[in-house]
Amino acid sequence: MYFYTKFSNNNNFKIRPMRSIFTKISTIILLSIFIFSCSTNEQMEFEEVDYHKTIGDCNNEICINIELEYLKMKGSSEVAKNFNHLIEQFIFYKMSSSEATTELTPDEYVQDIIDEFKSFKAEFPNANTGGYEQTTNCELTWSDEKLITVELLTSMYSGGAHPSYQDEYLNVDPKTGNTLDILSFITARKTFEIFVENKLRKKLGMK
Repeated sequence: MYFYTKFSNNNNFKIRPMRSIFTKISTIILLSIFIFSCSTNEQMEFEEVDYHKTIGDCNNEICINIELEYLKMKGSSEVAKNFNHLIEQFIFYKMSSSEATTELTPDEYVQDIIDEFKSFKAEFPNANTGGYEQTTNCELTWSDEKLITVELLTSMYSGGAHPSYQDEYLNVDPKTGNTLDILSFITARKTFEIFVENKLRKKLGMK
């Protein structure tokens, strides 16, 4: 297949193979896809962060023991910054003993626990319960161009008969790195509510 190009300096026509033009265009398109893919993959790469802090002798007395494993998005993009900040606040905010109105850094949250622990020890030197323990494990359960979902399993103890356990899912918009409202995926909201209600009634044996 051929197409013709007319030159203004004469009346001759030069014949160029269309195949070569298609080849060039295809190469440009494939290169663009490759570059975009590399950029997207870079944003979606994660690494594991280990955070460990122990105060006191946990084998013989009340203590603080914090063992956290969570994900960090690689790179310096705005998406990575938002994601990393979001997941840190999600994990470390659990340590907040007060209704914090401002966000703290991870070390500030931990320092809050340490200060409270020292005050408790000073007031109740012979106490055999109390202290603080938090263990968190993190797993990436879904990741594509529309949704990143992270599961966080947390065991917490701050005194009492037994620890508490939490299994939570954090849904993130991969375009922004911010929290994603999962209900935004549902267009027929009322239909969905009826569907859920019927499922719950059946599960709970309710009319």
